[in-house]
Amino acid sequence: MSSRVADLRAAAAPSLLSVCAAVVVALVLPLALVERLPVAALASATALGLASCVAALRHPRLFWWATLAAAPLAIDWAAPRGGLHLTLPLEGMMLLGLSSLLVREGRRLIPSPAQAAHPMTLLVLAQVGWILIAAAFSADLRVSVKSAIVRIFYVACFYVLSLRLFEERPSHSARLVAIGVGVIPVTTLALARFAASGFDPKSVYESAQPFFQNRIDLCAALVLWALPAAAVWRRRSALGLSSVARAILSIALLLSGAALVGLRGRAALGALGVGLLAAWFSRRRPPRLVAAMLFLGAFAAALAVADLLVYRSEISRPGLRPAVSIVRSSLLAHPPFTDESFTERANRWSAAARMGFSRPLTGFGPGTFEGRYAPFQNPWETTRRSTWGGDEGDAHSEVMTAFAEQGLPGLSLLLAVLSSAFLTAARGARASAAGADLLPAAVAGSLAAFVVMNGPNSLLDVDKVAPLFWMACAAAVNFDLGSRPAATSRAGR
Repeated sequence: MSSRVADLRAAAAPSLLSVCAAVVVALVLPLALVERLPVAALASATALGLASCVAALRHPRLFWWATLAAAPLAIDWAAPRGGLHLTLPLEGMMLLGLSSLLVREGRRLIPSPAQAAHPMTLLVLAQVGWILIAAAFSADLRVSVKSAIVRIFYVACFYVLSLRLFEERPSHSARLVAIGVGVIPVTTLALARFAASGFDPKSVYESAQPFFQNRIDLCAALVLWALPAAAVWRRRSALGLSSVARAILSIALLLSGAALVGLRGRAALGALGVGLLAAWFSRRRPPRLVAAMLFLGAFAAALAVADLLVYRSEISRPGLRPAVSIVRSSLLAHPPFTDESFTERANRWSAAARMGFSRPLTGFGPGTFEGRYAPFQNPWETTRRSTWGGDEGDAHSEVMTAFAEQGLPGLSLLLAVLSSAFLTAARGARASAAGADLLPAAVAGSLAAFVVMNGPNSLLDVDKVAPLFWMACAAAVNFDLGSRPAATSRAGR
């Protein structure tokens, strides 16, 4: 009985710490918005910093869980008047938590031989290795080294470390509930800001600030969290969740749905639909068949988009009028293809493709697309959002970014990592299909949704989205290893 109580306390601790962080943010944010009482804001931030140090030293693993869960609550906001700058230093908290973990636990955090030799881990390491190689041959060494360090930090902290931290199923439930604590104030504020603007479409993009840079990042994080959280909520009684944890999940899931619809997250909603289908199929069909179906669907979609891009480039080029295709003409004449958001994406995808073909082996180097793509634009494909100074925006596609910055090998490794992540989770879901455990299938669905979202967006290095993806990959590896009797017996020794 005492061990059961200890397990419950360990599962509840991350939620309690996240609640504390949420309370501090709820107190500090109104003060900052009013632009008064900066002393109170500074005092609250100082108190949070001291409490973080104490928690990290006394309970390093629980503090690390809470830090990961508090990612949606990170703030970097400057008041338009008064000179007040409010921050919740998530990076500093992560370094503090990581340092205390390494000091207190050390070797216990090293992945097991089975985890280290898993195909998913080998692919992730191969991708990181190629990023370093591409950085060595970069057109801008300083930018590429910085970008490579960021990716290594994400992989080390959120994938490698999570392999051992999230081996047990109760840790997944606690983490999802804790993240739900952060989701509630973030989505509430985003919806309130959008409503206060009179639901002006022009204001929806920045409605997620100051927590998220834009609503695309918010919607991506919500999709990655919502599917596994819904699986935990579905089995709330069997998992022994407290009434508080159930209420947190219920409210956070309702607000997430309202935010995805209300903030017009079209790509995220489409990805969520794909994720639900992938989760359903992963429990009822062999994982390879599901992966093949998703691959064929993605391949067909890529061909269709490429065909439309080529046709659009031809018909918009001065003095060139090719044979008219009724299907393509009708598609390009209606939303979303006439939307400036799509046309600017098409411009950058075309530029990224030309960059990749000009340096197909190593690309231009990690992180260099923004500063190098301007000369690769066609003047007749540019829009009002286009820039020739290389001073804003990315390729709006993780796939095209990898091709432009890391060449064909980098693109191949990215696709291999994304597909392997889903296939790994699908194997665990297939093994648990006979039981009532829905979490592996939900993780597989969230990873499939992430693959879809990275078609029209670049999300793999976004500070609020990347942790969720790499932790889901680590969970998928543990689900897969847990479904193998030999691996399970070795892990128990």
